[in-house]
Amino acid sequence: MFRYAALAHRWNSKHVVESKIDSSSGEAIYTIGGEEVSKDAWYKFQKESDSLQKQISELKLLIDRKSRLLTWLLRHYKQEQTNPIDDWKVQAKERVERSDSANQSRKADA
Repeated sequence: MFRYAALAHRWNSKHVVESKIDSSSGEAIYTIGGEEVSKDAWYKFQKESDSLQKQISELKLLIDRKSRLLTWLLRHYKQEQTNPIDDWKVQAKERVERSDSANQSRKADA
């Protein structure tokens, strides 16, 4: 669960920017988040983004599959009807955000 939250946080904080190739001037200009970058840096960013999306997707499928099983088990054994996985997702997300903000404040102090 923590890995999924960490990857999602990384995606939302680093990879949700516009990346494009503009060739209107005759020469290709590569940009990430409005900043011009080299061709190699642009392709590396794209490859990393694709890999990150794939990992997030695979983990989401795994979590959803386990969530459905847990829901069935809770219903079958007449336990609480609320599925704790959603609460765990929120807790993991908050933990990642706290950790990230603590790391950023340490970097600012240094």
